[in-house]
Amino acid sequence: MTARLITRGLLETDATTVMVAYLTADGDVHIARERSVQLTGHAPALPAGPLWIHEKSRGLYAELTRGPCQELDARFVAYVSLQDGRVWFRPEENFMDGRFTRASIQAVQAHLN
Repeated sequence: MTARLITRGLLETDATTVMVAYLTADGDVHIARERSVQLTGHAPALPAGPLWIHEKSRGLYAELTRGPCQELDARFVAYVSLQDGRVWFRPEENFMDGRFTRASIQAVQAHLN
């Protein structure tokens, strides 16, 4: 199987586990533990998706992609911190449970000031 890397980061619940989001030859996005997939190169850069604010830390994050992880039997969200550039993976169920809220233009401007 041809798999091209989209992004690499840490599993939010276990910062020692490296996760990857990758693009398959048929154009599907999948997520897996890095050690379980052979990558053949990099996928074209994806534009950052929606911006989110983490309610507890008040950090600002850009969503990179979403996809299934068969190993962990869940859908995941890959997102990047706009403060330090670290990429994280979190189960979509946890991401959407109120821990993050969609950032409005006003919230982004206030965050940057």
